[in-house]
Amino acid sequence: MAYDPIRINNVSSSFHVASKRCMEQRRLPSGKLEMPLVPAVVCQAFAVELGLKAILESEGNSCRGHKLKELYDSLSIEAKKSISDVAGCSEEFMELNMEKISNIFVEWRYIYESDEAGLDLEFFNNLANAVHHVANKRVE
Repeated sequence: MAYDPIRINNVSSSFHVASKRCMEQRRLPSGKLEMPLVPAVVCQAFAVELGLKAILESEGNSCRGHKLKELYDSLSIEAKKSISDVAGCSEEFMELNMEKISNIFVEWRYIYESDEAGLDLEFFNNLANAVHHVANKRVE
């Protein structure tokens, strides 16, 4: 079933903004800094997922699932190149790191079930910003 890529991208953009707001550090009355990292990562993962789906739908490809690598692999060569260019990394680096974060939406929603969680936050932020940018350009 095909979905409207503009509607998908609008929701993606909302989660992108939500993730940015969650990443803002706020000083508590105690003087400690607060930044809800887990909600930030989950919102950002969902924003990336929906952004990739918006691009795919704009290319005429329907898609389902949360795995970012599978969604990314389904993109056209041109879309992948645009994302890696905007993210400022090689396509090889992108492929390797997409594999590492493929299931991040599920893993970070249930982070309490894991003894450890690793994330290259710089790459993930660059990816999210790149997907957001490319989706906005392609889905207009």
